[in-house]
Amino acid sequence: MSRRARELSPSGIYHVMTRGVNKMDLFYDDRDRYRYCEGLDKAKQKFDFALYAYCLMSNHVHLLIKENKTSISLVMQSIGVRYSMYFNAKYRRVGHLFQNRFRSEPIGSENQLLTCARYIHNNPVKAGITSKPEKYFWSSFRTYIGQADESMLDKSLLLGIHGGSAALKKHTEAVNDDSFMEYGEGSEEILKNIEEFLDKEFAIEVRDIQFLKKITRDAVIAALKDNFDVSDRSLAELLTLTKDKIHRA
Repeated sequence: MSRRARELSPSGIYHVMTRGVNKMDLFYDDRDRYRYCEGLDKAKQKFDFALYAYCLMSNHVHLLIKENKTSISLVMQSIGVRYSMYFNAKYRRVGHLFQNRFRSEPIGSENQLLTCARYIHNNPVKAGITSKPEKYFWSSFRTYIGQADESMLDKSLLLGIHGGSAALKKHTEAVNDDSFMEYGEGSEEILKNIEEFLDKEFAIEVRDIQFLKKITRDAVIAALKDNFDVSDRSLAELLTLTKDKIHRA
């Protein structure tokens, strides 16, 4: 069956996440992180897109990007190929470095944009790596509050909406339960149980759901909601469906 098409954003803005294959680390030292940022900067010079936020974690990367004349697929391919060549040569390995295609979700409103940027900048805090986002070197937050200077970052949109760096900092550090495009630990086990349930009750696989007629798809989703304690967002991620389709079922 064909791969599910990327959901398009009316604003052209996307939250993008790419991770290491089999959850392997993408960065072993700061030199690796620097080289990834260097590739991001080179892509910014070569292609027409806006970069609003980024954060490099150990085994995945978050980006907040706006498509202009260049698709995010081409941007991510360029960054991924360049970094994979560097990484494989340095560590004498072969094969894929990144897991499948990058994941993306459309950003459709100003509130979603601000919340997503906050989520990205708070990733190191929620992971327990640091107590404050400004203490983490490998994200765009320090540039927004004047502690670093990165020409590849397009700061004017977020700073303009917030009304300056002080307001952006206050918003970022506010207590929140933001969640974007990630499901918690144990998701693999949940997915395994869902797959077994679908096979037993409907004789289908997870990947088949998106091709079902609406009435059948809704019945399957409703059954999953009844049998699994999982949020609509998490279920959408697990089934690679939109949250709206899950919510309406």
